[in-house]
Amino acid sequence: VATGQLIFNSEEEARVENIVVHPNMRGQGLGKKVMTDLIKAAQTRGLSKLTLTSNQSREVAHGLYKSLGFKIVGEKQKYDKEGNPTHKTSVFELDLTV
Repeated sequence: VATGQLIFNSEEEARVENIVVHPNMRGQGLGKKVMTDLIKAAQTRGLSKLTLTSNQSREVAHGLYKSLGFKIVGEKQKYDKEGNPTHKTSVFELDLTV
């Protein structure tokens, strides 16, 4: 119904990936629960930072990330196989040391 994962970049940092909530289950707080659990897992492991990228059109998701303390620190342009620009993603970071 809802899932997400941490990809460990180093002993201090992980990347949040594949946050997915089934369309029929959205709006029930499941995305927030998954994100909160991932943040707690990162804190338990003593990580200092979490990062994630999200398509800029995902306004609801961006609101969730910001409400959990993530800050936008940049953007990336995505390209198709032929090298044509397709969309931009926002890069978020969460400082776990504060």
